Amino acid sequence: MSYETMALEGYYVKSGVPESEAHLIASQFGQFFVRLQAKKRQEGHGNKSKALAALEVADYIFFYASVREEHELWANIRSKKDIESLIKVVRASGVCSACVSAYALEKNVSAEILSTYKEFLELASKRMSLLDDTLVIEMTLSDFTKDIDFCIAQSLAFGKRKGLWTKFFG
Repeated sequence: MSYETMALEGYYVKSGVPESEAHLIASQFGQFFVRLQAKKRQEGHGNKSKALAALEVADYIFFYASVREEHELWANIRSKKDIESLIKVVRASGVCSACVSAYALEKNVSAEILSTYKEFLELASKRMSLLDDTLVIEMTLSDFTKDIDFCIAQSLAFGKRKGLWTKFFG
């Protein structure tokens, strides 16, 4: 595991993301985290640069790649197992996005997260039907809603407890 991957995973966990989901996103998409953080710092974001870089990684997967069937995330979908794996990745990126937004930016983005996840699940369901299988959107969305609400509340609480050293080290 590279330094960048460990740094991103650590930040996600610090912001309230469950370890398994933080690891999933960081291990697959964390290789650019430190460079994104440096770019954000150069753009003048200061101590918010780490949060904005972590958010950019999660948001790219969740808000962009997940709802565009032409994106490479969808390219290797050939079985139900592939779709289930993609659902796990998109779900984890949504949790990361929600937690970082709540923790560092003190924003509740649950409405946007749930709307996008529903759109993604509809695409996944359509793809699943091409494989002669079904996806129960309502149950999957309901479970995700509960998890997002819990994670956001937890991350907001973590964010309010940030101390003096956070100003220096993010």
